[in-house]
Amino acid sequence: MKSRQRKDEGWIVLLAVLAMLAITIAFLGAAANNNTAKLERRDLTAAALAQAKAALLAYAISRDDEGGGSRPGEFPCPTLVAPGAIGYGVSANGCVTRRIGRLPWQTLGIPEIFDATGEPLWFALSTKFNPTVPIVNSSSRGDLTVYAANGVTALQTEVVAVIFSVGAPVANQNRSATASAPCLATSGTTISRNICADNYLDTVSGRNNATNAGPYVSSAANNSFNDSLIYITTSDFIPRIEERVAKAVARTAKAYYTQFGYFPYAAYYSDAATEPLRKNQANCNDLNFSGRFPEDISIFSSPPVSLQRCTGLKEWADVAVPNQLPTWYFVNRWNLSTYYAVGKAFAYGGSKVCGPLGDCLTVDADSNVRALIMLPGVPLVTQNRTSNSPPYNSNSLSDYFEVSENLEGWPTLVNYFFKADVTGLPSSDRVIAITN
Repeated sequence: MKSRQRKDEGWIVLLAVLAMLAITIAFLGAAANNNTAKLERRDLTAAALAQAKAALLAYAISRDDEGGGSRPGEFPCPTLVAPGAIGYGVSANGCVTRRIGRLPWQTLGIPEIFDATGEPLWFALSTKFNPTVPIVNSSSRGDLTVYAANGVTALQTEVVAVIFSVGAPVANQNRSATASAPCLATSGTTISRNICADNYLDTVSGRNNATNAGPYVSSAANNSFNDSLIYITTSDFIPRIEERVAKAVARTAKAYYTQFGYFPYAAYYSDAATEPLRKNQANCNDLNFSGRFPEDISIFSSPPVSLQRCTGLKEWADVAVPNQLPTWYFVNRWNLSTYYAVGKAFAYGGSKVCGPLGDCLTVDADSNVRALIMLPGVPLVTQNRTSNSPPYNSNSLSDYFEVSENLEGWPTLVNYFFKADVTGLPSSDRVIAITN
């Protein structure tokens, strides 16, 4: 009898163990499924952010004059109306007062993008790259900062744009489409809750992502913070725009030589300090073979009369239309960041034959370069090329270029030797040799 009882108890224990094992397996399975779901949501959101960043970069890099005077480097403003409203997905007319809104997907020419929770992406833009700022070029710097989760460590300064996945509501966020309330962090005014970033973006370590001008913060998710973000810096797009600038300037300079039989002289580097307006800066000067790329060559259009131009030489506007420089080049002061040099043999009245030193230029091992242009890339932290007061542009060559060979000859000495191959060097100098 006792033996049978012991057998029954053994079966009961075994069944209990099996039951516990089944529960454990189910629990682990549920946990694994939950982790898999979290990873899938994370990956979906990351892909959405990357897609939005790519679309914004493509937009900024491809901007041009046609159809409204836009220029490379210009980003659209966020869309400031709610989903379903007229104009939703279209860039706002201005974004200085309100710099945070949803991604302007219609303006970007893409389908609307959502994060893994089904929320549209949000977007904040620096004042330095919006459609209303007067100047956009390689010297422009973003004015947004993104901090780490501790709110103290800066992950990135001089950010141009920040793209957000807002996730589900947390804390007291109310995204109602039928009620208005004060939108303190974003606008300081009373607006509909569903267009107020306060109800979508979160706070951690005293940093609030709904703040109109930032700074912004990136952190792991918790019960009161579930924002994910990605950002854009000038290094993400300025090199691509400089490629466009380099090709445009080289094309126009070669077309000028083909039509008229000479390259124009350069502008004095200090010429940019004499006139603060966007036009009539960096003008051609007789027998000056290196300096800034000249805007006016022979036209004298405004005082001061002390500015000497190259009388009798042809203007850029005389180049055949397909090869003329784009309007945005001079309007956005790209010529003030463009170094230009010409060999004496290929300037006005030159022999067109390489002879004594200076008749031609040397780039790396090529000593038969007729002319060249050089672009500086994104400024280093220690380089400051612009200011809000005269002379408006730095007169220090070291604020533009880094390689010793490329630092000579501007503004006082004549330079004949340049280095285009900067592989392995801490430099973004871009030298384009014109050899024919």
